[in-house]
Amino acid sequence: MDTKGDELAFVANCLRDAGVEVRTVDVGTQGPPTLAADISREEVLGDSSLPAEDGRGRPWRGGDGHGEALRAYLRVECDAGRIGAVIP
Repeated sequence: MDTKGDELAFVANCLRDAGVEVRTVDVGTQGPPTLAADISREEVLGDSSLPAEDGRGRPWRGGDGHGEALRAYLRVECDAGRIGAVIP
């Protein structure tokens, strides 16, 4: 959402216009989001299924940490039956 917010909004709106339920997720690391996401990066990084640290004693932040946090978030959502598809 920090560098591709407009593009993500376009795809999300096309899907919504076609009757698809869409939730956008922000996992940007380069700056503040250009548009508001349905799920903020703070929500993803704060997901209770993710350990407080990255396994090497470092707190999650940016880069790989966001990717790992997103995988954990998506795993929880998928297991709960709330995801039908993901567009990276």
